[in-house]
Amino acid sequence: MEPSIMPLQSSPLVASVSRTRVACKAASAALFAAFLALGTAATAQSVATTPVGAINYTVSASSDSPSLNFLGFPLLSPPIGSAKVVSISGSVVSVSTNALSGVTLSGPAYLLVESGVNQGLSVDILSVSASQVNLAESVADMISAEDTFSIRSHWTISSLFGASNSVGLGGASTISNADEIRIFNPVTQTFVSYYYKNGGVGGVGWRASGSSADRSSDIVYPEQSIVIVRKQASPLSFTIIGEVHSKIFRIPLEAGINWVLNTAPKEFTLGSIGFYTGSADGIQGASTIGNADEVMRWTGSSWERFFYKNGGVGGTGWRSSSTGSTDRSGQIIAPGEVLVINRKSSPVLIARSAFATSSE
Repeated sequence: MEPSIMPLQSSPLVASVSRTRVACKAASAALFAAFLALGTAATAQSVATTPVGAINYTVSASSDSPSLNFLGFPLLSPPIGSAKVVSISGSVVSVSTNALSGVTLSGPAYLLVESGVNQGLSVDILSVSASQVNLAESVADMISAEDTFSIRSHWTISSLFGASNSVGLGGASTISNADEIRIFNPVTQTFVSYYYKNGGVGGVGWRASGSSADRSSDIVYPEQSIVIVRKQASPLSFTIIGEVHSKIFRIPLEAGINWVLNTAPKEFTLGSIGFYTGSADGIQGASTIGNADEVMRWTGSSWERFFYKNGGVGGTGWRSSSTGSTDRSGQIIAPGEVLVINRKSSPVLIARSAFATSSE
């Protein structure tokens, strides 16, 4: 039986997601069924393979009902500073004197580890001085002296779609008539629905359902996928320019549902993307899909569910929920393709070369 379509009303407001590790709540069975039903047209995307590139997005038009478009923003904003770690104490990273003297944060920013054992780790920044970076959480066990890092501005609702909605999503005085940008929070297992408010009580600007507060600075993370609910009768196209990530990228998976994407500008297969490692740093395999982590991709009409079968009748390897004995390791994961991962055990930080432009 097909699960019911996820209702178009908005979800409650939620807080920001930690970039490393956080205690999480698992999704309920009903919520999980809703995710399997979510979907219509995926966006067409093209990615430049040079260090600086562009992604062209097409948001499909609404017909009898709103169109649901899946996309993400894997290109990085250019670095606004870089340095080498001298020491770290809790959440404070120290660098050589005045190494960051020219760095000024104009909005939400993060530290991206560029070398070392935990290359690809990203951590939100609270503040920067000439010789220190204050992070949003302690990572003393993950960053070491001599590691190099860059400081980059986060993509936000306003930097992606324009402070005054220059991209041209349908605005309205209430969310029921406006196009929606839905971002899933894996910690609370709920969506936040944003829209451009163009009049009425509560002012003008980017808002989230149920609030009159300005939400233009809310973060969209590079590994995070989103849903655009298009309610207008015409398609919409826009382009994002940024830096192609050429190194390992670390993606936090919380317990429950996670909306992620292939951040590399090239295709991989389930067998080469490196999700399953056989150890704690990968997704969990099992002899049946009921006990394994699931990787889901949109086929154009439904969500296909995959898992890594590590024992039992039918051999081992990547399988789909419908065929327990057919090898599916060759299933292609396209550049920028949105994936939904159902993590059935504790949180994990996946770090594979599959999220880079080359194996490193």
